[in-house]
Amino acid sequence: MTDESTREPIESLSADQRALAEYFETDTYKNWMASRANRPARAWVLDLMQRDDAFLSPGTSYRSGLLGLSGILLFFAVLMPLEIELAESVMRRSRGYVQMTMFIQFMAFPPMIAFSFATVTPMFWYGPLLVRFASGALMVIPGYIGFYVALMLVDESPPDDFWYGFSAVLFAQFLTAGAVALTVQMWSPWTLAHHREPGTSLPPLGTREMMELTGIAAIGFAIFVSIDTGGIVEGMLFFTGVGFLTSVAVIGILIAFLRRTHRSVVAAIVSAMGAFATALLLCSFFAIAEFGWDSILNDFLVVGLASLFGAIVIYAVMWLCLWWLKSCGWECVSREEERRAAQALRDASGQ
Repeated sequence: MTDESTREPIESLSADQRALAEYFETDTYKNWMASRANRPARAWVLDLMQRDDAFLSPGTSYRSGLLGLSGILLFFAVLMPLEIELAESVMRRSRGYVQMTMFIQFMAFPPMIAFSFATVTPMFWYGPLLVRFASGALMVIPGYIGFYVALMLVDESPPDDFWYGFSAVLFAQFLTAGAVALTVQMWSPWTLAHHREPGTSLPPLGTREMMELTGIAAIGFAIFVSIDTGGIVEGMLFFTGVGFLTSVAVIGILIAFLRRTHRSVVAAIVSAMGAFATALLLCSFFAIAEFGWDSILNDFLVVGLASLFGAIVIYAVMWLCLWWLKSCGWECVSREEERRAAQALRDASGQ
């Protein structure tokens, strides 16, 4: 009786209505709905890329997110040589410590933070470690090429060891970002993930990834130490310190604001502290260079206010990168919750 009662309304439909009802029962429509059901609410980039009933590949979210971050880095990197020329004219006029440091932070932090975001994002992702390194390298190379070309157009004399220095800075940043990201992944439930098919479980994380990172660090440092020709190793140590602070800031903002559920106030505070510490490090460096070590204690309020401006610049750039990842369907997820959800979906499918 139930079958007859449900069949009668369908048979009374027109040909077009019957065809539409049959389409709703096809696997194509179900796959399309499944790809949208698990999608974050503000993933407008994925909405633009999806056409009609086509199933959106999970790789679309991954590629669009990383390509967008690479484009942000390229934009800021190309602008930086122009800003350097402007900075030289500003410094010659010597408007004072606060004005000088505020301008330098406004010039240096956007490409620096975009670079850090572009390296931390794949390193905080759940994929294999070598894939993380390769993805991050492919993301930042266009920015460095753009910076090199813009520097040639402005200055016409890039340093002879530019690419060697670039490799050293990139290596130091990747190691630092990888160490911080793996530590957070191993000691907390959080990891970064692009939009995937419902029921897709994340691969387990073990000590193998940390051992791979240790091996890469040992081999890389041995190579750079053996061919060091001008203080590159010292520069690597400096960027390792900066990379640690920026990595903490970036991962903190990812955990705080890229989750599906409630925001994490603790992670937001940690991110803000990392941003302020990064700005304080740069401002303290210029204060010591201009006025000596005593300036840190004697004029701490001035240095702190200048650092606060830098922290605001850092957070603005991080928020831009965060907005793009969110628009591409990226989320910060809990491995345990994802495992339980995937198991529940498999159990439901088996019933």
